[in-house]
Amino acid sequence: MRHRQDQDSRVLRLGKSVSSRPRGSLTVEAALCLPLFFLAALLLMLLLETAALSVKIRGAARYAAQATAAAQIENPVVLDRGKLQADLISALGAGRVDENILIGGRSGISVDKSEMDPVTGVGFVRWKYRVRMPFPVFGSPIGDYEGEVKFKAWNGFHSAGAGGEEEMVYVTENGIVYHRNPSCTHLALSVTPVSVRDLASCRNQDGKRYHVCEKCGGQIPETGVVYIAKDGDKWHADPDCSGLKRTVEKVPVSQAGGRGPCSRCSQ
Repeated sequence: MRHRQDQDSRVLRLGKSVSSRPRGSLTVEAALCLPLFFLAALLLMLLLETAALSVKIRGAARYAAQATAAAQIENPVVLDRGKLQADLISALGAGRVDENILIGGRSGISVDKSEMDPVTGVGFVRWKYRVRMPFPVFGSPIGDYEGEVKFKAWNGFHSAGAGGEEEMVYVTENGIVYHRNPSCTHLALSVTPVSVRDLASCRNQDGKRYHVCEKCGGQIPETGVVYIAKDGDKWHADPDCSGLKRTVEKVPVSQAGGRGPCSRCSQ
């Protein structure tokens, strides 16, 4: 009986010893590490967000530059910054741009420093915007971003000769139709920025894969973004590559080379 009491006493002392050991050491470490982990994750998400925003704004600025270059047909060497900004905002489209870290939303993108040389017709679309960093503990610091794209005023065609009273139309080198309207949207090369990771799944309008451009390809940009056109078969590392340009000629309809009328501008 005494032997059993001794055993019970040892078990009781052991239980007290175990229960008296300090607990929560791992919880303290986790409490210290978790905020750092979430801060690092937030920083990474912010970097990805600002990079994606930068690519999207650059693409919209290129569209605005093309529209401005084409507008020189009717208003030579006149740079309308208001329309330039409107074209850029329109290219961005509606949606989350107004709701993210971009201060002022789409209207917060300034193109006031854009300019064009009236002699050479060379212009620059210059944009600037501000991004608010979502870190209240640091006073919500603000980052300034800017960039530019170069364009050349477009007169709409390279004259290929007159044909009396014969109707004049507009053609491209590899186009299969002719255009009666020099401002037809089918004449504007549609350039799309895509991630290199998604390039393998992209197809052009003929269902073909894209191959590297011999002029500007070979080295993937640090952003991991390249540029493609629906009616092209090359991907471009440089958004200003000459392979993304299109030459339009004005010719008599009899010299359209068997091309049919464009369904959009010839109705």
